Amino acid sequence: MVIVIKKEVNKVICYVKIYIYKKGAKMKRFFTTFALISLTILATEACATEFRTSIDFNHRDMLMKAKRGGINIITSPLEIPKQAKNEIESTEEKPGKIIALFGGTVKGLVFAVGRLGSGVYDVLTFNINTPKGYEPLVKPDYVCEKLSGEASE
Repeated sequence: MVIVIKKEVNKVICYVKIYIYKKGAKMKRFFTTFALISLTILATEACATEFRTSIDFNHRDMLMKAKRGGINIITSPLEIPKQAKNEIESTEEKPGKIIALFGGTVKGLVFAVGRLGSGVYDVLTFNINTPKGYEPLVKPDYVCEKLSGEASE
């Protein structure tokens, strides 16, 4: 029984050797082509990685600019009560507080339009590095950053 199995195994090995010999040229061509394609893909990926790292490209700053723009669009109407509050607090006498309320409301409308424009600009240009370093156009970055502080410039 062992001899029969050995003969069968030898026969199979012989058939495999003949098959590889006959198909050898095709197999060599296949493996050569496969190796060249693999090396090309690896070289391309290495060059692309080097290119990506050579560019000043920061996803976090881009997303921060887009987020800041969206928040400024949504919260721009809050400039009106903020500026009115700031104007009222800066006025000492009672009769002047009513005029300060009106003046603060007008100032707040102007600042709200400015903040809305800045938000739209940030959202539309979030992937462009302008101003340098993705800096905001309006200070402070958000309406609610300094409610009791100075007005935006």
